[in-house]
Amino acid sequence: SVMYVAIDSSTCNIADTAFFTVNIEQAESFAAQMSFEPPPPCGVDTLFVDLAFTGSGADSLVWDMGDGIVYNTTTVNHFYTDPGTYTVTMEAYDLVCNKTETISQEVSFLGPQLFEVIVPNVITPNGDQQNDEVKFEDADPTGEFNVIIWNRWGAKVYESNSPSNNWNGTKENGKALEEGLYYYELIYKDRCSGQDEQLKTGYIHLFR
Repeated sequence: SVMYVAIDSSTCNIADTAFFTVNIEQAESFAAQMSFEPPPPCGVDTLFVDLAFTGSGADSLVWDMGDGIVYNTTTVNHFYTDPGTYTVTMEAYDLVCNKTETISQEVSFLGPQLFEVIVPNVITPNGDQQNDEVKFEDADPTGEFNVIIWNRWGAKVYESNSPSNNWNGTKENGKALEEGLYYYELIYKDRCSGQDEQLKTGYIHLFR
């Protein structure tokens, strides 16, 4: 409580007293947090994302969706129509204390395609740009992937966890392999089909 006393000493020496209460509250702490669960990046023509500010103490918000669209709301419902990788950036401002925090999250949208990995059964790594490599480009780049290749005696000659790594008929140390028949085992899972892991096995003929 605060007491305020006013005295008129110039005339009749009159005094008056007033009381009032001042409540001091702790300011809300400032913390930027974002709620976002990335949806599967493919299998649809339009990708819908749902985001929300779950922090505290922010007076102003700016959401940059990475495609030229900006929002200033607490929650965001946004659609992507063009395939690509977008960086969503949320900037939270505490105008009283002049603080700013930024959080970023990538969103991948691959479009309506679903993935089925097709492994060629012949490789001719002779530098003529024809069948020089075994490519796994039909695999979902955001899904699970593992391929192992063995020679006819059961010795592993190659392994990769990335579909962007093509096999050019060499060992993992880069040494060229001899002509012959090689066995592969491929395990992959794409995020769009909703299926369990897929297993593909087969043979690759290496000719030079």
